[in-house]
Amino acid sequence: CRFPCILGCVGMVLSSKAQRAWKVASIAITGAITFHCVFQVDYGPQEHVFSGPQRFYRRKVDEMLGITGALEKDVSEKQQQQDAIADQQR
Repeated sequence: CRFPCILGCVGMVLSSKAQRAWKVASIAITGAITFHCVFQVDYGPQEHVFSGPQRFYRRKVDEMLGITGALEKDVSEKQQQQDAIADQQR
């Protein structure tokens, strides 16, 4: 027994093939959650650490889908929101 425990020696619960599948699945899920948190989550109108990557990602997706003018409209709307928030704070 490699690991002593109160209940005695317990064998491996998962086979090595199942463990490998579990590791691959957990890596894939972690990557998907990270992608979502960096590129998809809206952190509000203020500038934040992911603003640049989000703008780049959205611009590339818009280019890929053939959407034109969406980025300029989005940037101007966000600028207006930021200006409104700054005016309220004054």
